[in-house]
Amino acid sequence: MILIFMSMRHKSSREILDGVYRAAKEHDWRVQLFDTFPDRTRLKEILHDWNPTGCIVFTGDVRDRLPPRLFGPIPVVYLGDRRPGRLAVVQDAAATARLAADELSACGAGAFAYVAPEEETVWNRERCRAFRAEAVRRNVPFRMYRLGRPGLEDFLKNLPKPAGVFAAADAYATEVVRAAERA
Repeated sequence: MILIFMSMRHKSSREILDGVYRAAKEHDWRVQLFDTFPDRTRLKEILHDWNPTGCIVFTGDVRDRLPPRLFGPIPVVYLGDRRPGRLAVVQDAAATARLAADELSACGAGAFAYVAPEEETVWNRERCRAFRAEAVRRNVPFRMYRLGRPGLEDFLKNLPKPAGVFAAADAYATEVVRAAERA
C-alpha cells in the first residue's frame, strides 16, 4: 500500500496523480489518496491504520510539507521538495523554461515576462532563473512580476510588444489572463 498526500487544489495535481495511478496499475500497487495534509497526531493514526510500504507527498505549498521524521521507517518520496535528506522528484526548471521560451518565440514574442507567486519557493526561483537565462540566450528583454503586489494590469500594459508571459504555475496563469483582459 502506497499512501499519497496531495492537495487536489493544485491544477497540476490531476496530471501527477494520473501518472502515479498508471505506475500503480503497471506494478500492481495499491494506492490511497489523502487530499488533505494531516497534523502529526492524525498522520500517526493513518500510518498505523494503513500500514503503508511507502508514501508520496506532494509539496506544492510551503505549508503542506510533512517532514520525513514523522513517517518513521516508512520510505517517503517528495514531489517538488529538493531539501537535503529527502528523496525527491522535481521538475527540470531549465527544460520547462526552454519549452516555454520555444513556444512563446514561435508565437512571435519579442520580449519575455515571468509572473511569480507571492511567496518565494525554491522551485519558483529555479524556474525564474532558467527563464531569464533563456531570455538572455535569445537576446530578448526580460521582466519579472511577483503576485501579491498591486499593478499586474499596469505591468502587463507596459511590457514591450509583442511579449510572451510565462506564469509560474497554472493557478497564476488564470490570474494573468484575467488581468490581461482588463488591461
